[in-house]
Amino acid sequence: MNKIISYFAGNRLVVNVFILVVFAGGLFFSSSLRREMFPNVDIKMLTITTVYPGAAPQDVELNVSKKIEDELGKVDGLEKFISTSSENMSLIQVWIDLDEKDPESVKQEIRNAVDRAETEFPSEAKKPVITENKTEMTPILHFLITSSSLSEKELREAALQMEDVIKESEGVSGVTKNAYRDAEIKILADIEKMKDMNISLDQINKSVKSYNIRSGGGSLQSLTDQKSIVTMTQFKNLDEVREVILRSNFSGQRVKIKDIGEVKDDYAEREIYARGNQQNGILLLVTKKENADIIRTADDVKKRVEEFAKKLQNRYALNKTPQEMYSQLTSRIAFFRTVLKKEANAEHVLEKLGEFENEVKKGFSGNSTPIFSQSQRMMEKGGQFRFSLAISSIRDEVKKEIFNKMEEYKKEYFEKISVLKVMDLTIPTRSMLNIVFNNAIFGFILVFLTLLVALSFRAAFWTAFGIPTALMMTFFLMKLAGFSINTVSLFGIITVLGILVDDGIVVAENIHKYHLRGITGVKGAVLATQEVFVPILGAVLTTVLAFLPLAFMGGIMGEFLYQLPMMVIFALLASLIEVFIALPCHLSHSGKKKVKEKKEGKISKALISGYKKLLFKSLRYRYLILFFFILLLLGSFKILKSMDFVLFSNKEADEIYLLLEGEQGLSLDEMLERSKKMESAVIQEIPYDKEMDALVTTVGNGAGFNQIEPNQKNKSKIQIKLVPYSDRKRTAAEIVESLKVRISKNSELTQLFKKIVLKEKKPGPPVGSPIEVKIISHDDGLRKEFAAKLKDFLQKQPGVFSIEDDSENTKKEIQLQFNYEDMYRLGVNPLVVASTVRMGFNGETVTSISRSKEDIDVVIQLQEKYRYNIGLLKKLLIPTSYQGKQIRLEQIASFPVAETQSSVIRYNGKRAITITGEIDLEKNNAAKIMALIQKDFLPLAKEYPQVQIQIGGEGEKSAESVQDTAKAFLLAIFGIFIILLLIFRSVSQPLLVLAAIPFGLIGVILAFKIHGEPFGFFGMVGAVGLAGVVVNDSIVMVDFMNRLISSMGAFSFEKLKEKITEGAGERLNAVLLTTVTTIAGVLPTVYGVGGSNPMVRPLTMALAYGLLFGTTITLFLLPNIFLIEKDIKQLIGKLKSKIRK
Repeated sequence: MNKIISYFAGNRLVVNVFILVVFAGGLFFSSSLRREMFPNVDIKMLTITTVYPGAAPQDVELNVSKKIEDELGKVDGLEKFISTSSENMSLIQVWIDLDEKDPESVKQEIRNAVDRAETEFPSEAKKPVITENKTEMTPILHFLITSSSLSEKELREAALQMEDVIKESEGVSGVTKNAYRDAEIKILADIEKMKDMNISLDQINKSVKSYNIRSGGGSLQSLTDQKSIVTMTQFKNLDEVREVILRSNFSGQRVKIKDIGEVKDDYAEREIYARGNQQNGILLLVTKKENADIIRTADDVKKRVEEFAKKLQNRYALNKTPQEMYSQLTSRIAFFRTVLKKEANAEHVLEKLGEFENEVKKGFSGNSTPIFSQSQRMMEKGGQFRFSLAISSIRDEVKKEIFNKMEEYKKEYFEKISVLKVMDLTIPTRSMLNIVFNNAIFGFILVFLTLLVALSFRAAFWTAFGIPTALMMTFFLMKLAGFSINTVSLFGIITVLGILVDDGIVVAENIHKYHLRGITGVKGAVLATQEVFVPILGAVLTTVLAFLPLAFMGGIMGEFLYQLPMMVIFALLASLIEVFIALPCHLSHSGKKKVKEKKEGKISKALISGYKKLLFKSLRYRYLILFFFILLLLGSFKILKSMDFVLFSNKEADEIYLLLEGEQGLSLDEMLERSKKMESAVIQEIPYDKEMDALVTTVGNGAGFNQIEPNQKNKSKIQIKLVPYSDRKRTAAEIVESLKVRISKNSELTQLFKKIVLKEKKPGPPVGSPIEVKIISHDDGLRKEFAAKLKDFLQKQPGVFSIEDDSENTKKEIQLQFNYEDMYRLGVNPLVVASTVRMGFNGETVTSISRSKEDIDVVIQLQEKYRYNIGLLKKLLIPTSYQGKQIRLEQIASFPVAETQSSVIRYNGKRAITITGEIDLEKNNAAKIMALIQKDFLPLAKEYPQVQIQIGGEGEKSAESVQDTAKAFLLAIFGIFIILLLIFRSVSQPLLVLAAIPFGLIGVILAFKIHGEPFGFFGMVGAVGLAGVVVNDSIVMVDFMNRLISSMGAFSFEKLKEKITEGAGERLNAVLLTTVTTIAGVLPTVYGVGGSNPMVRPLTMALAYGLLFGTTITLFLLPNIFLIEKDIKQLIGKLKSKIRK
């Protein structure tokens, strides 16, 4: 290595070319790195969704979920699977064992298992859909296309066109439409007419299917050619459906579909409403391809959507704004004139004029009624549509009212359709890029200014220049490793920012000392660098080994964070190359200068002198000092126990959600109206632009973040996207608390909902609810009894609220109970009865026709007036096995009403109850509650041997994270010890250096306590990284003290103290500089000078304050322990001498 250092130190041209290549390559690779919000992590979880139309939850459980579960039980490599059987749907989530070496083969086995189970499904069940859950599947953009006056048909067409426009973007993988209803052709049967004509739903079903067919019939060959024979009788329009013959006879009498009901164009039953910023519409969720850049893709999509929106508005807009339109109102007549653009829908405007006329006429009678003498008059002139409307006979007192109505309609004409960007998930990525850039600039400036205090301008510049040089090499390593620029990898860059110059400072400071001694030029640079090569290499390797175990943490958390430690390692290795190849060359040309000697004498010499005196005195009280620091360490651990542990802090969250639930049986439209009232309360508390960026409501689905559940009409979710934390005065937690108060004071709101859950979305990977416990057992009674006791236990704990039990969700259902004797006697097939009831009330797709871009289902169903009347249900006609004979449903069945669960949850094939709860972090935290459950409550489980308990959610993740981080910490300590053993070739001295680690934790604990921050996962990660950083100065200092002592030969005890003091004094400048520059590099991030982030802040805080306190350990405690070690060795030597005598 000495030859390499000497070669580069003496070849300035080679070094400069190397720097140019590094920067050129770094800039090139950095521009080609893709950007994304989070690393693409395979969560190793699949979702199996199966639609079973018209089936009750218990039927779905028995006929679909259980059959899939039975096959999944045969698949190796699974961690768990949870099924939710609800009305019409089975939803099964399957988790693959995180330690599985070949997850792809397990995924294929899961698909094979589902295929096997599908062969046993009822014929009515649809084909299961299997989706993988990956971070790349998270939508990056949410658009809402909305209109206050367009028909649903027009809005759907616009949404389809917009979907096509978005998909043209190269980086887009797909677009999901929410609140978009599929078109259907409805055959709505009339029970009374069916009864009169003796027609059953089953007959309609068979007749429609037989008419709409396309079937191959072989081929017809001749001597010259061959023609295919195709049987084809496919529907082309509604009239053909209406003309389908249900029954006929030889006399020519026929019964057609049009005789027993109506056929119309319609849409599938609405399952959800999507709203953005208080407007209904169709929500389009855009996902990007795995290798696409999130920012480039999002920018391209937004540009395309913006252009499309302009064209769309032109299609329905007036040529002039309402303010420019000409309107005149006198006592006798009012004129309304305007011009439509060529693309405008003239028919729609005429329709609206008719509505306007009706609106104006409301409230008038007799002679006071306005006369529309030129109503709905339109002409084409010069390629533009012009229309005018004149209203006469207006009384003076109603002029103002009519004028106001005109203004409302003009506004409606002008902006009939809107495309809103309601969510942009590239904002956090852009914010993080800005934070890194700003803090890198601030950090570089602070580091440079700090170095100027003790080094020459040239030395300070080239030492600080190591930061961008190392980062350029890091970008190259990122490209090789396949990393992306994402939130986690940027965390790594911010974390290592201040550490990058530590080794450069040691080299620069040592070269500076050689210059002051008269050894200048290349020789001085090479000798100085060689002298500190081993301790610098050891310091970098210890930091690498501190972060390396974090790269091998298990679980989703480990995969999520993998790039953070690797980025630190890449940057450190890059800085090591720069400091031994480039820095000696750059500093070899700065010679000894008298001015620097004066500066050294005036500033550093006084500082070193004062430090030496203080240290020399402290060595006399070394045992007392050690005892003091031990007491301080024990006290800090006591403080740590009193601090809250929160896996991910919610202090700087930028998203809030409201989960709302009404009573069972509530209609979707009623839930929509109630949700609107909650939206109004939200807007009153959180004003747009000042604190709120977007408001998105989904009515019909109340699943929280990172949760999947079937749609339920009595649930809704309101997502509140806040403006960035730096742009608002209140934290998300403060906003949540004030919104809770506002809601609680509004008695109308609280009465509208059975449940209101309000909380902020925490940063980081999904961890579930703060409290989440599953009670698993086949015995329904025991399961519910144990769940009731657990809920009672949780209710007594401080800070715990919103305790929920998913078995509480019940609904009323009409249960058909058959009289099988009567059914057998009358020739009725139970399967036909079930099919007829399902067809009549839920609707059944019997065939489909192709129209434009989509296949449209033909659905048979009873008319709406019959679907909500149990009396009419009883009169439903059921076919029998006797020719032409039909009976009423009430002849073979009774109709009791029962209360049943709205969904059935199963865990690994057994029924389960999930109990969830929220925690007020001012009073408690998830880790404490989970510990209480395990200590005080789980022993009760011995009384219920048939009950199994599964703890999940944030409590489980907290425990796993603590265990994984503790393992990483111990591995880091062991790795550092091995490196120190190789450097010092001693067992005792590595232990001296390692002593800085636990004492450095004092600074971490006190920092979090003083700042009022809960200690969480990222704080622990920072503490692990600190283990490598805090020992760096100790390594160099012990190495120097060893060198001085080894040159002494025989020495007295007083002489030893002098040499220890001298060695420590020699390294004072380097220790202070490395500490100050490292802290300066991360301090802007700690205090948000260049922008703040809730995940990286605790990590950098742990590093900054741990290192600050660790410096005190290095400068004072380490020399005292070093002397204590000599005491012990001397004592052991004396004992050995006595034993020999």
